[in-house]
Amino acid sequence: MAAPHPEQVIPLIHAELNGKDSTHSRMSDMEDVLTSNVFGVLGTIEPEVLRSFLGEALGITFVNGPFDLQFWPKQFIGIKDWWACEPDVIITGQGIVVFVEAKLGAEFGKGDDYEFEGNQLPREHKALSEYSPQTPADKYLLIVTSDIVKPKAKIEAQFHHCVPLNVRWANWQQVWRTLAYGSDQVTCPVSRKWIGLLKGLLEKKGLDEFVGMGSVQLLPVGLVTWECLA
Repeated sequence: MAAPHPEQVIPLIHAELNGKDSTHSRMSDMEDVLTSNVFGVLGTIEPEVLRSFLGEALGITFVNGPFDLQFWPKQFIGIKDWWACEPDVIITGQGIVVFVEAKLGAEFGKGDDYEFEGNQLPREHKALSEYSPQTPADKYLLIVTSDIVKPKAKIEAQFHHCVPLNVRWANWQQVWRTLAYGSDQVTCPVSRKWIGLLKGLLEKKGLDEFVGMGSVQLLPVGLVTWECLA
């Protein structure tokens, strides 16, 4: 029997393995499948592409692999060890840990008004701070959305306007940019096939580089650090 075409095997693998419902059209299902596709490919092909994306998204100059990716791992915090959150992806490399929270249109989860740590992003940041990698590592919370412009107000509202300095934002369009312009060093034919498929998938979903109104170019994102507002 002939080997299946990559387009037949890439979608849904991580999403389905982690119990994510891919049979309905809910926004949460759609973003789970997109997360599975995008980061599943980035974690499988040559590491140069993921290294390039993380370097720009996090605003750091040195990101080294090899990378290990965990999809929807449950994280526990506090002395009572209660389930705190489920980041979409945890990426670990040499000296770096990245919790990824990916959105396609759904809102960030909210807790009680009087306890902002019940909100989704603070819970993930708390779990990140308590995460113990095997070796010392810099830790980042990376928020990925489909917004053209950083949804600063929504993110600040999650933290009650006191966003930690290791929180970063990128959009799906930046993944497309990395695939389009930052994958020249990839020489493996199979990896280049995956890159082409993933780039086409993002284009089909309208998540490629925004062009219009004079060909507006997306600026590098993730380079801005935020401090507590007065």
